Amino acid sequence: ADPERPWTRDGIAEPALRRRGTHWELIFTGLADQERVLGRASAASLEGPWEVEPEPVLTPRPGTFMDRQVLAPALLEWSGKSLMWFLAASNRDEQLRIGVAVETAPPGR
Repeated sequence: ADPERPWTRDGIAEPALRRRGTHWELIFTGLADQERVLGRASAASLEGPWEVEPEPVLTPRPGTFMDRQVLAPALLEWSGKSLMWFLAASNRDEQLRIGVAVETAPPGR
């Protein structure tokens, strides 16, 4: 839990780890009450130190299949693209769905 980042004030969960170039990247679920968002941290080695980005990398989007929560990431590098699957919850029907986000360039370091 990190009170400096309200979106992780109750902790983090469901980490996904991968090597990106010379760094390690960790995508995780940020927990705050019933809110769920995805955050990112990076480090030069698995031992750290880990630098957590100040804002989530994926948040719920009103009016979509992911308007309540995004959680539980899974990562894959494929054909020069970074793919992230995640679970998404909607207020409309309370069902979980699987979403995918595609990043074509690595994040800035």
